[in-house]
Amino acid sequence: MLEIISQGLEGTEVIDVGVLCLCGSNISGIKSSLRQKYATHNKINVHIESADSFEGETYQVVILSMLLKDENTILQIEKINTALTRARHCLWMFGEAASVSARGGVFKELVDDMIERKCILKWNTTATSQSKYALGYDDFHCSSSASSNETIHQVCKEFTWSGRPKRTKYILAPLRDQGNSDTCTMHSCLGAMESMYKHQYACLEPPQDFSWILSTDNLKEEYENVVAKEIGSEEIEKKGKDRLATVLQILEERGVLGRRKQQPEVSSNFRIKSHTQLPIKEDQGIKTVFDTVKDGKFLVAHFRISENYFSLRPGEIYHFDRHKPYLHPVSFLPASHAVMIIGLGKTMTKVKNILERSIHLNLQNSAGSLFGENGCGYVGLESIRGLYQLDI
Repeated sequence: MLEIISQGLEGTEVIDVGVLCLCGSNISGIKSSLRQKYATHNKINVHIESADSFEGETYQVVILSMLLKDENTILQIEKINTALTRARHCLWMFGEAASVSARGGVFKELVDDMIERKCILKWNTTATSQSKYALGYDDFHCSSSASSNETIHQVCKEFTWSGRPKRTKYILAPLRDQGNSDTCTMHSCLGAMESMYKHQYACLEPPQDFSWILSTDNLKEEYENVVAKEIGSEEIEKKGKDRLATVLQILEERGVLGRRKQQPEVSSNFRIKSHTQLPIKEDQGIKTVFDTVKDGKFLVAHFRISENYFSLRPGEIYHFDRHKPYLHPVSFLPASHAVMIIGLGKTMTKVKNILERSIHLNLQNSAGSLFGENGCGYVGLESIRGLYQLDI
């Protein structure tokens, strides 16, 4: 698996891979077998630890050994959960499915979930040595073709701020929940602003926390003053993209109030310096998006919603289905949604010698933790109708 991962990396890219063992007695054997080749590998930094003593460091890729020499070994559920959630990009678990499932409890649930999502396959050592399979994030995103000899997924590049600190500070804004209100545009813009301020403060010497929460209620009040209507009662053509343009204009010209959670009586006004719509259809535009997000400039995107959006499994990439659009319950027109963009990924897929590239954006939703994985998910680039950069 380490060999396959290294083959999927571009140029001078180096990643951290955590090899975690549910059984601590396996560690010495794994270290011995990997020491010669991976102690000073030029693309992979390998960290080998016991899940029982693991303190919670995050890695881009985690390989979890589910082999247990002692059938009576009992692990605390917190340790298992920690091991399962330390991967920023993808998690691979190795073990005998039947033996793991037979232990019952969370182990059986894991195997059943992998089978249901078609994320389980029989490891073929012959195919591995011939490099027939390349590691792809789409395999983790519920692809059912991971074991097909005719399909190869290869990761080209991916970056996300989810779970990634900047100089010891986590910079993503707190997850927002719009509830039943039609305020996704406002939540996504304010989330992007807060995240950029958090990034800015993390770059100070020493790194500092940005503890202000920007007020959705204040922005909503300013919006309704500008359009002279309550939100949701605008003319149909003034919703969606026009609403986003108005919100961005307000944040640039008037700003929004922010309050500290510890001192709610203290307020301050925050504004953006400018906003720009980014090109997303050509290669240079995609590179610009990637570099912009890595620089800590969080983006706002909007896209149309189809019925499959509400049945996404954790880790699955959303693609708009124009044959089954979701109709807004009031206007009965195709509904749109705005989100904060926190990363970008690119995967090359080869099917029957035809090479195709797919790109997705990592998003933080404003619909609470029920969406995706703790509010974070993925949307295919081809579904995006508008992408905006905010500068503070």
